[in-house]
Amino acid sequence: MFDQSIRAAELASGAGQSAIVTVVIAAISSGIVATLINTITGNLKASADYRRDRYAEAIRYLVAWSEYPYRIRRRTDDEPATLSALAERGHALQEQRAAIAAWMASESRVAKLVFDDCTREISTFVGPACAMAWRSAPITAASDMVLGKSAQPESQIAIQRMEHMIRHRFGLYRLMWRTWVLKRIEKGIKTEDDDLHTSAESLFSRSGPASTKRDGKRHQKDGRQEVRP
Repeated sequence: MFDQSIRAAELASGAGQSAIVTVVIAAISSGIVATLINTITGNLKASADYRRDRYAEAIRYLVAWSEYPYRIRRRTDDEPATLSALAERGHALQEQRAAIAAWMASESRVAKLVFDDCTREISTFVGPACAMAWRSAPITAASDMVLGKSAQPESQIAIQRMEHMIRHRFGLYRLMWRTWVLKRIEKGIKTEDDDLHTSAESLFSRSGPASTKRDGKRHQKDGRQEVRP
């Protein structure tokens, strides 16, 4: 009987120790899991922040490249220092483009494809515009700084396409197929372009035909049938 009591006590003690060990292991495991989760989450956030910075750099490049002809055209003299600074600016933009393209090649094939297309589209008017700007005389009056109508709408469309692509490089969009992403980008660009034209037509209808109609009615009240064009 005494031996059985000792045996039972030993079993109870072993069960208690096993329970304690289980609790300790669970606590350690939960701590390790929590640490891993925090580490993974932190790394993902850091990676996303880094990619946002690089994509923002791509947008800055596209804007700077589209603005480059205006920098040349708005020069105030043809001194060697001025010409050298503008030339260096052009070389720096080319180097920046190569660096961005190299990074995007490792980041995403879609990103690289869209970036190259946007750069080519902007370059179709930047090249001739730069040549014309270099041949133009330096600006000597403040009023000449206003260059009038520019090719900005074309560059804006390319920049918008790049912005749409960037939206699809974060979150669950990163898991989507390349073809689907490209279709989404083109659809988004078309929608924004249609909205832009609709807004312009609406503005024209308020400031143009509508005002003409009011002018015509006013002249009719005065006894004249003339309608202003």
